[in-house]
Amino acid sequence: MKTDWSLTAESLESFLTWLSLDREEAARRYEELTKKLVRFFVQAGCDVPDELVDKTIDRASKKHASGEVERTIDACAYCYGVARNVLKEYRRKPKPEPLPEDLPQPDDETDWEERELECLDGCLNKLSEGDRDLAKRYHTYERGEKISMRRKMADEIGGQNKLRLRIWRITNRLRDCLEACLAQPAGEFAP
Repeated sequence: MKTDWSLTAESLESFLTWLSLDREEAARRYEELTKKLVRFFVQAGCDVPDELVDKTIDRASKKHASGEVERTIDACAYCYGVARNVLKEYRRKPKPEPLPEDLPQPDDETDWEERELECLDGCLNKLSEGDRDLAKRYHTYERGEKISMRRKMADEIGGQNKLRLRIWRITNRLRDCLEACLAQPAGEFAP
């Protein structure tokens, strides 16, 4: 049975030293590796290359951290091998069926009731200022602006995985808070 494993600070540090003992050289090689892996997945026709790169590096780091891969093996070459396996798995997964063309379009504006808006405001105010700002910036932009803003935010936080994880946690806290607020009679819940 497979267990979920994700990159930790220690395993990332171990992976970087596998790339190079010189810290700056390791960082440069890591960036170069991720760019090449993204290009590899894009050229293979993947629609989520960043996720597949993360999965590739996670797996390679796990194998290295567990001692299954010797330090003498070239880290980049090993990652390319892992990437080929990740690509095979990606291609084996069934793709979703396209939506019918006559599907009604949703309204751009969600019909929020006044109480829901009050609960949302209260739950947003319950977040720390940094989390509130991060969530607003993450969900504000569209199309090209969204992509560039999320890249900028990921750089500020320390990577796309950290950004996604932090947004996921914030969203879960907001959802839980909203559900609790809406479950209470009006005026009784203090978010």
